[in-house]
Amino acid sequence: MLKPLSSVSEVLEASRTAPTLVFKNSRTCPISAEARHQLETWAAVNSRPDVYMLTVQENRDLSVELSDRLDVEHETPQLLLLHNRKVLGQLSHYSIKRERIEKLLTDRL
Repeated sequence: MLKPLSSVSEVLEASRTAPTLVFKNSRTCPISAEARHQLETWAAVNSRPDVYMLTVQENRDLSVELSDRLDVEHETPQLLLLHNRKVLGQLSHYSIKRERIEKLLTDRL
């Protein structure tokens, strides 16, 4: 299930005890739409880790804060794997595919 990201502190705290995914997307970008479809298809059969979603047009401040606090370059779409308040890995643009999500989790956790 995709959860709305309401604060950077919330997702960092959640990642302290368990791996967490953050998906940054754009509602006007076709690449983001395909990435979201891939993520939603993956999430429909995987209950863990939790996935937080951030739509950049609606929450630009959160997107900037997330990039700043995690010291990652902003991209859209972008999927970040967090654990212990650190980025363990990321996917962006056309690399956000079901099989790549699985590989990211297997390789980094």
